[in-house]
Amino acid sequence: MHCARDKVPLSELQGFWEAHLATGTLSDRSFVPALPYHLALSEAQEEQDNRALVYLISREVLNETMLVAEDDFIAMYNYQKSFEYGEIDHGQNSIAVVLTAIAIPVLMSLSALLPYRWISRLVATLDQPLLGHVYRVPFLKAGTMPTRAQSLFFAYLWIINIVLMCAPLRMLQPNSGLSGFGQQALLTIGDRAGALAAANLVPLLLTSARNNVLLWITNWSNTTFLLTHRWLGYIVIIQTVLHSILLLHWYRTYSDYTTESKTPYWYWGIISTLTLCFLGPLSILPLRRRAYEMFLATHQILAALAMIAYFLHIWYIYQYNWGYEIWVYVAGAIWFVDRCLRILRIARNGMPTAIITSLGEGSDLLTVSIEGLHSEGHVYLYFPTMTWRFWENHPFSVLSSFSWADQDISPSETPERTNSMTEKHASARSEPAVATLASRNEISPATSLLLRPQSGSTRKLLEEARRQGGSISAPVWVEASYHSQSTKPLYRCSTLICIAGGVGITVALPTLQGYSGPEARLYWGVKHRDIVDAVAPHLRRLEGRVKAEIKVGERLAVKNIVQDEVLGGTARGDIGILVCGPPEMADHVRIAIGEVSRRSKRPIVFLDESFSW
Repeated sequence: MHCARDKVPLSELQGFWEAHLATGTLSDRSFVPALPYHLALSEAQEEQDNRALVYLISREVLNETMLVAEDDFIAMYNYQKSFEYGEIDHGQNSIAVVLTAIAIPVLMSLSALLPYRWISRLVATLDQPLLGHVYRVPFLKAGTMPTRAQSLFFAYLWIINIVLMCAPLRMLQPNSGLSGFGQQALLTIGDRAGALAAANLVPLLLTSARNNVLLWITNWSNTTFLLTHRWLGYIVIIQTVLHSILLLHWYRTYSDYTTESKTPYWYWGIISTLTLCFLGPLSILPLRRRAYEMFLATHQILAALAMIAYFLHIWYIYQYNWGYEIWVYVAGAIWFVDRCLRILRIARNGMPTAIITSLGEGSDLLTVSIEGLHSEGHVYLYFPTMTWRFWENHPFSVLSSFSWADQDISPSETPERTNSMTEKHASARSEPAVATLASRNEISPATSLLLRPQSGSTRKLLEEARRQGGSISAPVWVEASYHSQSTKPLYRCSTLICIAGGVGITVALPTLQGYSGPEARLYWGVKHRDIVDAVAPHLRRLEGRVKAEIKVGERLAVKNIVQDEVLGGTARGDIGILVCGPPEMADHVRIAIGEVSRRSKRPIVFLDESFSW
């Protein structure tokens, strides 16, 4: 009678009768009804015509044909319909959160298709820190202050998760299982928080992956994705905690808490929640900087434990019936594929030998040369024989991808305080500088790196090189090559300005080598001359194309440099500014660009190239 009122097709009624009669919401055809639906309904109608049927009493034995009272039917109908709505909304909201978190970086990157002069000032404004004047320098020594553009994206992530955690709330009363609007809202929001936390695992793992597909199809930097990873992590932790608190309150107030709290799914839910609660405090910037290797190991172990515990939490309560475990499968697949690709990158390069050389007794710099290996962008190096923790690795920017037969030059030929390589630039050059040298020099693949050891394995390399007279050789695993799409807009500029500090030259030089525009200038500040001597052969190969100004033991006046380059001269077209160096210097360049962009007639393409962990 009631189904006919809702115009439910007979085929659906028959399907439900066969699959759900004895099992409720779960489909199980192992229980076969004795009669088809239409015959059972017909016989029940005949029995009702022949005698007065009694009404079904809740929790009483059903051993004869009985009627369901209208009020009882409506309450049960609303309960089942609420459950259906909840499952639909959980799924749709989860998909919306995942897809938009992935799609927005792609859509925002499409702005690169617009003429840059249309959006240059807006981009320069959005590239400024949200609060204060620091971006690379830790804000209050506690963490990274995002830029205005990043803040807009992070604000979206927070807003969409809060809204979809609370809406839609489709309340149906009277309800046989949820007796009031408050009880129904509490359960729905609590369940939704857990569902969204699981869904957010997908963009969370994707933005932390080295082989993040978004790095290949967007112009966002690795630093921005790692910052996004941290903000998504905060969201996942808060949603998980809310899920646990709200459902704990619901079970203690409205359900059988004593029984539920003794079940395996409850235990695993607690483990997953507590693990995530530990992840947050153990990931703060001071701890990451003080003991990065320990942070990385504990971070990955706790993250894996949280995901395993979440899977078991779902399995023990639903097994594979509701699909909540799918998000763990997808997130786990991202993690697994990323690690497999890392191994393939290493295997492709074999185990070459690296020549590690100290720049002198008073220097804390090392050069690393790997003959026969061509790599670009940045690489991750493993030194399996230097420590029992063979899996430890660190990222380094590639200074050069080739070696030349005439690479060695005397210190007297190296640039001094100012080196005007020449102000005459090739205006119609279509190939990188390395191509123009091929006819004069013997060129072979060789990955050259310049690094400043921190703690851990890189510090051991420096100490070992000093003990053995300044140079050692060691087998190395090379995970390469990783490229960033963020530098591509620079190559379309009519002027390229590279501002480097210290080992930041390892980013500036390859960018200058790949640039074929009419004007290119390098400003480089270093503390000691040792690094200038080490890089001099590579600088010499830019002769005729790049004007370089090098200051030893002095700070670059980056504000004046930016103002003179942007506002001075008569050149037209986009001007690209690349900065790579100490955090303070990079922030000063960023602020200076924000100030001059309002007065500049030339569009400014700005890139702050860095690794922030």
